[in-house]
Amino acid sequence: MMLIANAAQAPNNKNMQQSLAPPGSLINLIRTGPRGGTPVVLIHAVGVDLTLWGPQIEALQADYDVVALDLPGHGLSAPLTGEPSFERFGAALVQVIESLGAGPAHLVGISFGGRRCASGPSSCAPPA
Repeated sequence: MMLIANAAQAPNNKNMQQSLAPPGSLINLIRTGPRGGTPVVLIHAVGVDLTLWGPQIEALQADYDVVALDLPGHGLSAPLTGEPSFERFGAALVQVIESLGAGPAHLVGISFGGRRCASGPSSCAPPA
């Protein structure tokens, strides 16, 4: 399936990108700003979506490769298949970052998203 770059949710849609998603998943994201540097990936809290990051996207996009995504089951992203868990949300995040083909990323999160960032990739189990 495809990751959907939903320009309607982004403050500036001139540099949006669509990327290949992990098999069997559908993750809504926006990507804006110049490519080539380390991407800044914005991870929202539970119960909201990527639009939470509108002011930050607008402030960062001139100088940074900015990616904001709707976590599975939030915004326009499909839910996880099977039982949701912290590790499975993490695995979905890792798959999205890998699908961007941009190497390591700076992770920025709030609440659940911040906890997800602080836990690091070693706590991300592959989806079943």
